[in-house]
Amino acid sequence: MDWQEAAVAFIVGTAVLSLYRHLRGIFAPPKRGGGASCHGCGDECASEDSGQPAGPRNVPPDLTGTIH
Repeated sequence: MDWQEAAVAFIVGTAVLSLYRHLRGIFAPPKRGGGASCHGCGDECASEDSGQPAGPRNVPPDLTGTIH
């Protein structure tokens, strides 16, 4: 087997493993009781659960020039 064939086998194997893990995360039952499934979203899910925005908000100044 040439080194190219070994490299292709490694890359394809890694892609299949990654796809398997991704699909398992999507279709797995939720680990928390009754909540919506949220896979791989990091801090965004925590901010949605707490009702706070995920990042800084751009709030326009009012007529007096102060930011609320």
